[in-house]
Amino acid sequence: MTLEPRLITAAAQLLGETSSSNLRLTQSLLWAKYGADNPLGKRWVVDGERFDHGGDQPLHCDFGDNNLVHPPEDQYDTVSCIVFLDDSSVTGGATGVVPRDNEFVSSIWPLPSPSHQTPTSMPQLYEREHGVSATRGTAFLYRHDTWHRGTAVNLGQLRRTLGVVYRRQEAEWVQFSTWTHDYQGKLKAAMPGFTPLQRQMLGFPAVGSSYWTPRTVEAVLGRYPGMDMTPYMTTSKVAARM
Repeated sequence: MTLEPRLITAAAQLLGETSSSNLRLTQSLLWAKYGADNPLGKRWVVDGERFDHGGDQPLHCDFGDNNLVHPPEDQYDTVSCIVFLDDSSVTGGATGVVPRDNEFVSSIWPLPSPSHQTPTSMPQLYEREHGVSATRGTAFLYRHDTWHRGTAVNLGQLRRTLGVVYRRQEAEWVQFSTWTHDYQGKLKAAMPGFTPLQRQMLGFPAVGSSYWTPRTVEAVLGRYPGMDMTPYMTTSKVAARM
C-alpha cells in the first residue's frame, strides 16, 4: 500500500509535479491506537496539560521531526498521507484538522518548533478544528504545516492507520529517523555553529537553493536562533524582495 501508484500519483499532482518519478518516499509507519487508559504509560505533558500517547493528542504540525528547516509557503515540498484501516465511526479516534483557509492560521508564522499547542495555549486553533470521518481505505492527504491531531479512541477499540510521506526529489531536508529526530536536542543547538557546507552534508538547503526566500530565511532563523542567515540571502528570490 505504501507504494500504491494511485497514492504516488495523487501526491505528485498536489506537488505540481508532471512526473511521479520526481518523488521520493521518506516515511511509512503503521500506527495502532488503543481505546484504553493508556496501557503503555506514555504521555505528553504540554504546558502542564496531559495528553495520552495512544489517544488524545494536542494540535501540532508534522514538520518538526520530518524537516530540517521549515515548510515553504508557495513551493510545497512534501505531501503526507494517512490511510485509515478502520472505520472511525466505530473506533473513534477521528483525525482533527484545522483548515488553512482562514486568516488566523495564515498569521502563525513562523511555525513554532516543537509545534504542539493546547486548548489553553492557542484556543483559536481548537475553535476552528474539524473532524475527519473516515471509513476503511480512506486516504487523507495533507501538508506538513497543517495543524492536526489524533483524538481519543473509543474504549475497547483499536484504530489502525498507515502514515506515508512523499517529498520532491530535490527536497533532501525532508527526512525521517535521521537528523530530524534530534530537532529539539544537541543537533538543533549545534546547527547555528555549522558552516553552510556542513549543514548541506546533513540535507540542509544549499546556498543558492530555490528554497530560500525572505520568508523561509525568517522562518529558519526562528527555528535556529543565532544562525547567520547572510549566505542564504544571496539567491535571486531573496535579493529581488529585499
